[in-house]
Amino acid sequence: MIAHVHVDAPVITIDRPFDYEVPVQFESLIEPGMRVSVPFGTRRLLGIVTGLSEGTRDGLKPLEALLDEESSLTDELLDLSTHVKQTTLCFRSSALLAMLPAALKVSYDKEIKGEVLPEGVRAGTHLSEYPKDVQSVILDLAKKGELSLSPVLKEKRTVKTDLVIERLDASVVPARAKKQQEAMRLLEDVPRMYWSSLRQIGLSRAQLQKLEALGAVRVTEVELNRDPYALIEQVTETVELNDSQTVAVRAIREAEAGETLLLHGVTGSGKTEVYLEAIGQVVDEGRQAILLVPEISLTPMMVKRFKRRFGDRVAVLHSALSQGEKYDEWRKIKRREVDVVVGARSAVFAPLENIGLIILDEEHETTYKQEENPRYHARDVAIWRARYHGCPVVLGSATPSLESYARAQRGVYRYLHLKERYGGKMPPVHIIDMRRELARGNTTMFSEDLFVAINDRIAKKEQCVILLNRRGFTTFVMCRDCGEGLTCPHCAVNLTYHQHGDRLKCHYCGYEMGMPSKCPSCDSKKLNSSVPVPRKSRRSCSTASRTRESSEWTKTRRHAKGRMNNC
Repeated sequence: MIAHVHVDAPVITIDRPFDYEVPVQFESLIEPGMRVSVPFGTRRLLGIVTGLSEGTRDGLKPLEALLDEESSLTDELLDLSTHVKQTTLCFRSSALLAMLPAALKVSYDKEIKGEVLPEGVRAGTHLSEYPKDVQSVILDLAKKGELSLSPVLKEKRTVKTDLVIERLDASVVPARAKKQQEAMRLLEDVPRMYWSSLRQIGLSRAQLQKLEALGAVRVTEVELNRDPYALIEQVTETVELNDSQTVAVRAIREAEAGETLLLHGVTGSGKTEVYLEAIGQVVDEGRQAILLVPEISLTPMMVKRFKRRFGDRVAVLHSALSQGEKYDEWRKIKRREVDVVVGARSAVFAPLENIGLIILDEEHETTYKQEENPRYHARDVAIWRARYHGCPVVLGSATPSLESYARAQRGVYRYLHLKERYGGKMPPVHIIDMRRELARGNTTMFSEDLFVAINDRIAKKEQCVILLNRRGFTTFVMCRDCGEGLTCPHCAVNLTYHQHGDRLKCHYCGYEMGMPSKCPSCDSKKLNSSVPVPRKSRRSCSTASRTRESSEWTKTRRHAKGRMNNC
């Protein structure tokens, strides 16, 4: 039997499967998707089996070891790695490793072998176990041939275990063994205890072994799950959906296989309740669901909602968990112990095998795009997996991305809209014309309405938040007579005034010009009097040069408008 293996070496010349002979003892165990240790030149590398074929061929190197008891990657994820490689132009090995938890990725080291070794160095140990100065001595001796260094793989995965102690016969414990007698008294009240709890009374491991040898207790090693959300209790909640939420849930339930739906809901419209109800229906049908959130900070809040609804049938995957916690959650998914996976971007690769619904909350967020290789977008991966499993994808947001909204308008995605807040009304929004404020004699950047609203909040001992999103000294320059703003002739956005250099700049295309002394439209000198042009800049820039720059800006703007009209 021949195994086709992708090795952990992101180099373009070897981004292909390599053939290895499968030893006879591995033929009944090996499966596609397993991690293996393979010889590659003078090194030992991690490899992932992507295919098997019958027969044999001369000159093939044999596999060294199987690192998994069962396949780590399903056939679907193997196919998905090919899709990610083709669409993101990454190495297939990078795509395969991105689908594994960190605990299943290995580190590479060198094992020390030899009879004559430096003082303090033992044969069979690894090079990384010694300080840098000792490593340099070992490497120098290896270069001279006085000892050898053999490449090895070091696995990172760890399984948390504990001992369960069961009381059998307390009469065999000697009366003078005080600690052992105390332990037996504790076990009389609690017949089965974990060793981590029992040893707190001062009982040593040697004393426990004596109790086991006497037949006083039975000791069994058990595996523990590291669950950071174990204390959240399941609560049965009954929430009555409003009409628009009911329509959205029905549309998700009746969606066609592989269909993508854009759920456009205003803030507070109850999108999470729609998610919970839709996932609940999927789980009741015996299928599974994935919910992605953009930020780790949002994950605990969402996990609590889902844990209260679905209990232990929820797995969590995000980078804030420890390596061991993520590995335990991944194994729960692999063992089919969960129905719902909640997590950040990488949770889209969860090894579920019967997906009935995938949801991306706040789908407009840029954090769904991976910045390192492989540079995948979680939305695109979710759509591919949904088509593979024949289930819908829901993209939820209060402010959808432009591409998603455009696709919904063209009918590529089905458009669902939640227009009203759940159980309340949207807050009023007031748009103030600052030209009228100037006419009233208010030359500040705050309107009278804003002053009144802030003073009212302060009088009620409440707080206010004022958001100013800008670069430069001021974000726009406007004529106080005609209201004309100085905009970029190429991008049609307001030019930003930078006090340093007395320049107006466009933060989109980089266009810039000098600050004019009068309005290019009406020749008024009331050109945003709140912009304090430095005296030195005024002296260094003559009126003629300012007029010339203003006319150049006007010509450029007219030329740009003419080009747009011709289009």
